[in-house]
Amino acid sequence: MLWIYRFVVFLLLPLGLLRLRRGQHADARHPWRERFGKMAHRPQPSAHPCIWIHAASVGEVNAVKPLAEALLEQKHPLVMSTMTHSGMRHLDSTITHLNLSTALAPIDTPRAVNRWLDHACPDVVLIVETELWPEMLHQCHRRQIPVIIVNARLTAAAARRYRWIKPLLRPLLASIKLALTQSSTDSQRLIDLGLRPEAQQVVGNLKFDVGELRSTELSHAMQWLAETASNQCCWVAGSTRPGEEEIILRGHRAIQATHPEALLILAPRHIERTAAILEQIKGHGLHSARLSKGPQTASSPTAVNPEVVVLDELGTLRQAYAMAEVCFVGGSLVPLGGHNLIEPAALAKTVISGPHLDNQTEAAQCLEAHQALIRVDDANQLAAEVSALFANPERAQRLGAAAHAAISGHRGSLRATLQALEPVLTRNGLQT
Repeated sequence: MLWIYRFVVFLLLPLGLLRLRRGQHADARHPWRERFGKMAHRPQPSAHPCIWIHAASVGEVNAVKPLAEALLEQKHPLVMSTMTHSGMRHLDSTITHLNLSTALAPIDTPRAVNRWLDHACPDVVLIVETELWPEMLHQCHRRQIPVIIVNARLTAAAARRYRWIKPLLRPLLASIKLALTQSSTDSQRLIDLGLRPEAQQVVGNLKFDVGELRSTELSHAMQWLAETASNQCCWVAGSTRPGEEEIILRGHRAIQATHPEALLILAPRHIERTAAILEQIKGHGLHSARLSKGPQTASSPTAVNPEVVVLDELGTLRQAYAMAEVCFVGGSLVPLGGHNLIEPAALAKTVISGPHLDNQTEAAQCLEAHQALIRVDDANQLAAEVSALFANPERAQRLGAAAHAAISGHRGSLRATLQALEPVLTRNGLQT
């Protein structure tokens, strides 16, 4: 089956390369040749043996961040890769260490993957969640490099898609050393596709182990945003996707009917969409500002306090959540499965989402068990809930406290993951 996959990849490679180039900005640190396995910055020879951690994009980087930082604290040299440019920019801006090298992941062809492995020389590979690239898995198995899936999850929709290539995946999943899954359901879905039953271990979701927001020096732009937010009723719409901004902006207009001083901090999932979103904001007659330009607003250069601030810098969403009274999490008003509910909950903030949370089932159930999640279907419900919370800050604080308690009760995945990894790392020369 692998030869069929290679033939299909060969046919689709031009389209795949065009898609990967989307969102690319000139970046001397990560040139295009990294896609073909030519790492711009090879790990230092003294940094071996090492661990390769592969995370698809921004969400997976956030998920694996506690684990990566813990491994770096244990003095394990790491090479981290992402599939997207936005993921790489986020990675470079959030995790820094002398023992960390970063590079864009190779395209899934034998030559690119082998060249990448020759440059990185990993002794263990950690794949985050469900980045199952057949060539990567095959070449690691051929070189006898153990592959471990961490924070593994497989949604029902993804499991149905993977069944189409089950004959290809079965031998590759059978070669997986260990799959540290978020739930027993995830374990069973991977077993159904070919994972050895003895190779799975349920350890929970690493995202629950997100640390407290550290007191760090804010950039000039974030200082301005913090001052602006402190003088107004502030809410955040985080990780928004196409189709949601229109609903959110209509909701904000309705909120202003009862709270004219309300400030919306809008954080698109992909900052490349900032210009289009600013046009939408202008169409609603709202004064806007880009975080990167501070008070120099797009729609009204003379306005001191904008009505909407768009986060157009990576790594700022969590700080923005900390500034707000209410946090809406995107990817949920449209059928995309929802984004990270845990991040605002861990900051003791009131969490609101849309109805579509297929990718956040565990977090949603956890919050709802503590009556700490508000779901809305449209702009009217969103506006009604946010306005009510602004009018009743004591209720907002209670909901935030309940959200924090819910998340705190589910921590422990990081410790369990490190314990499960220890024997494998030790056997491969990576002493803890």
